[in-house]
Amino acid sequence: MTVLTDFSGEPRESRPAAHDHDQIHVPRPVIWLTLALILFTIAAVSIGRIYDIGLTREGALAETRAVSFRFRAPPIGETPIAIVATRADGSSVVLAKENEETFPRLILRSFSNIRMREGVDPDTPIQLIETADGQRLLVDPATHRTMRLAAFGPENQEMFDPVFESSPEKGPAI
Repeated sequence: MTVLTDFSGEPRESRPAAHDHDQIHVPRPVIWLTLALILFTIAAVSIGRIYDIGLTREGALAETRAVSFRFRAPPIGETPIAIVATRADGSSVVLAKENEETFPRLILRSFSNIRMREGVDPDTPIQLIETADGQRLLVDPATHRTMRLAAFGPENQEMFDPVFESSPEKGPAI
């Protein structure tokens, strides 16, 4: 037994509070229902994974055009320079003029930053692919990243179309 003193200076005996937490009682039905819920969740997820229920899978995209090109983009925060896409045949096209903030600049700058972080040579080409359903994809084989440009709207994905205006090279289906 511990003896405490209160503000009056007189000693008093300490007693456990009425809400003492060392005697928590959880009813058995609550424990069993919680366990049943956990087991049901594990079973449902397992069955879904085994039988592909609720999973979305895409087959190979039917590629209609593809072109490889190199580009140079300064890191985010530096002065925007012109972004020029240079195709494998040596021809080039300007995707963004100097000091012009356009969709291609933002996308290619993000690819450039990822490449810089992963130590990829900036002269390694990336691919622009158009699929049979009209989607355009930017594929970086060096970093294994694919960006679906359709997610940003039709106007933005069409801003990359000048890169196709050369002899397209046929690549493998993704």
